[in-house]
Amino acid sequence: MIIPTLLFAILTCGQCHDDHSASGNHPVGVSYDGARAELKRPAPRELLVDGRVECTSCHVPHEEESAAAHRLRAESVTALCNSCHVVR
Repeated sequence: MIIPTLLFAILTCGQCHDDHSASGNHPVGVSYDGARAELKRPAPRELLVDGRVECTSCHVPHEEESAAAHRLRAESVTALCNSCHVVR
């Protein structure tokens, strides 16, 4: 049985990414482990899907045009990463 988020990734993200994992740049389908030192606490709940990092945690798939490249949820990759990761 294909889980709904995987099916979504195949149908939506798979249009650009053939491996369904943002070309290996970031894992998807993983739990946000706030106990890890490099991750912000509390978790950015608005970016998670049932407590997991998914394609839509970083990308806005349903907008015709996005202000940022690759339909990112932030104006830059750095700003997006800083949404969840602690700046060092």
